[in-house]
Amino acid sequence: MEAIFLDQFAFFTQNPHFVVAVFSDGLMEVSQKINGAILHIMQVKMKHLMPVIMQGQQQGFFTNAITTEELIHIVMGSFRLQMFKWRIANFQFDLHRQGTSMLQAILTLIKN
Repeated sequence: MEAIFLDQFAFFTQNPHFVVAVFSDGLMEVSQKINGAILHIMQVKMKHLMPVIMQGQQQGFFTNAITTEELIHIVMGSFRLQMFKWRIANFQFDLHRQGTSMLQAILTLIKN
């Protein structure tokens, strides 16, 4: 799970324009094509996260107190909030450092 998110933080650090596009006001409401592309990205991310979280739950590493789908929403929502904070801070903080800290907090919360 860490590798998935560290890779994403590295990608967005190299390509902050993708974050700008996703968080542009009104952009998603205007274009069905953009909505479809963002939905596709979310589905791909969920496809990669699902087996990782599921396996972690089956092996007793992650909590079973909530469903796999709920854990995915928590994880993805936290990631999205982190990216939004970076965007509104005009990319002025170290995304890798802040993202790693956020990821460790999430892992602490969902560990069994």
